[in-house]
Amino acid sequence: MVEHGLRAQARTGNLLTGQLYIALEFLTNAPKVDFDVNAKPLMMPTVGGSLDKLQEQLASIVGKMQNIPFDSIGRHLDGDLAELNKTLKQVNSELLPETNRTLRDAQRTFGTASSTLGEDSPLQQNLAQVLQELQRTAGSMRALTELLGRHPEALIRGRPTDPVPAVAP
Repeated sequence: MVEHGLRAQARTGNLLTGQLYIALEFLTNAPKVDFDVNAKPLMMPTVGGSLDKLQEQLASIVGKMQNIPFDSIGRHLDGDLAELNKTLKQVNSELLPETNRTLRDAQRTFGTASSTLGEDSPLQQNLAQVLQELQRTAGSMRALTELLGRHPEALIRGRPTDPVPAVAP
């Protein structure tokens, strides 16, 4: 069976306790090995276990973590936080009060505009009166143009229904 790829492998049974077990498995790509069936004790060929792979992965992770420049990152982070603190103090002491003043001024301006342009405001009432006068004027202009269209001589003689003025002797 060894010639057909039977190999032993130590596997992790429990990570907390470190318990291991031996798994016997046929591997299709197992390399050829010398196997003595008469050896006492019988020596079974093995392949690397999952614990070996886990140890290699952990060692790789630890090596990568050791290359991270935590001291430099911490210094830069301290500098950035100090700069952010200065900026926030400046925003709180200069920008926010000015923004509040601007918002109050805008609120007053909108209030004034609202009272000026409101339905019952003097501006609206005067505008309504002006529009009524313009309507009357337009009506009078329309009547005059119609009259002149029908009776152009009315410019000289007056309205046709008006009595003709007497000529002085």
